[in-house]
Amino acid sequence: MTAPSPTPPGAHDAATAIAALGRIDGLDTARGLQFFAGRHGLYLRSLRQFVELYGQHIDSVDALLAGAPGASADAVRRDVHDVGGVGASLGAVRLELLARQFEALQRESAPAAAWRPLLVAWREALTRLLRELGEQLPPD
Repeated sequence: MTAPSPTPPGAHDAATAIAALGRIDGLDTARGLQFFAGRHGLYLRSLRQFVELYGQHIDSVDALLAGAPGASADAVRRDVHDVGGVGASLGAVRLELLARQFEALQRESAPAAAWRPLLVAWREALTRLLRELGEQLPPD
């Protein structure tokens, strides 16, 4: 009979942290973990990187929503697409859904009145997700 393989150090802590993160609205940690082949530590590191890197995209959205000179709808479209794609791999299902809906309206050349509420909702979802992850992620 073979002895069970030892649990890697910190695996229980990571699993506990991810279980707690699963209570964040719009974050499907089971889906995110599936994308990372169940590698808890890698998933947590990727969530930390998401928090560090993707908050900057809120600025371009704010500029466009405020009608700031030089604000670029194309840049916002790319930001929404990029953040939605990365978010999807992390299990950020609300961000992914809103990004897809926004992109569909953009492809149809819908007027701002049609896509603006989606962009506002996407911005709010990203802001909330970044805040909650920042508050709840364990230190590296």
